[in-house]
Amino acid sequence: MVKSYRSVFLLVCVTFLVIVSSPKNTAVADKLIGSCVWGAVNYTSDCNGECKRRGYKGGHCGSFANVNYEFSDQSFQSVVLNLDTGLASIIPGIRNGFASAVDQATGDVYLGGSDGIYKYNYCSNDIEKPALVHRTDIFDMYFNDKLYFVDTAKQNLYAFKDNTKCLVPEVKENLIQHFVIDVNSDLYFVNPSGLFVLKKGSKSPVFVYGNDISIRGATTDAFGTPFFVAHDGIYSIDKQSHQLVLILTVNNGYGIAFDRSNNIVYSEERSVNMLIPY
Repeated sequence: MVKSYRSVFLLVCVTFLVIVSSPKNTAVADKLIGSCVWGAVNYTSDCNGECKRRGYKGGHCGSFANVNYEFSDQSFQSVVLNLDTGLASIIPGIRNGFASAVDQATGDVYLGGSDGIYKYNYCSNDIEKPALVHRTDIFDMYFNDKLYFVDTAKQNLYAFKDNTKCLVPEVKENLIQHFVIDVNSDLYFVNPSGLFVLKKGSKSPVFVYGNDISIRGATTDAFGTPFFVAHDGIYSIDKQSHQLVLILTVNNGYGIAFDRSNNIVYSEERSVNMLIPY
């Protein structure tokens, strides 16, 4: 028997992450933090999602709900969706919220927008001010022992710790758009030339795959294995060959995450979908 869940969402979902329960936030259920791009000012969209049915080996997962949104003068809006209750809400305080990251050890969530990086407040469902990083347009973020982020203007990778940002020296000569750090502390990153990996302890990155696929997001599963979403599918890294492998064909993929049961959650152009167990 195949279980199915309704998908949601806004006009175009770009990137998201899942917040899981943690020792610090024991009452926090799975949540989906999303960033959605809109093609018009003051655009109101009836964003009822389609029903999706996908088979995938894995455990039980939460459910989605259909939502409607109305925005004002922003191109991007950060949204939080509770995967257990189906409740969704806008995170209002961040301008052009596009990037997000979570510290899985503490449950702390970081959101990036046009004006910098902010910490998310669970109680108020808004950002905490002042910003942790000021006057920087944030393109992508990931948390691995410390917070890493890419600035939109220069496409450089920075590490942020103890209120200080530092350029990551091993990749300072490389443009970086999307990136992820796996269980081995290997850094995978994407730029216009393709996919590269900087192995732990190495001084220079190694080419993995060309630019014939358009990778739009990256994350790791519960075991720290890297996954990538592209315009045509979801990819992983083969542990033996260390090459990119297609695991699922999708139509115009944008974002990827994993829920607390290690189920894949991904977005296409007009829907968010979960790969669910047989």
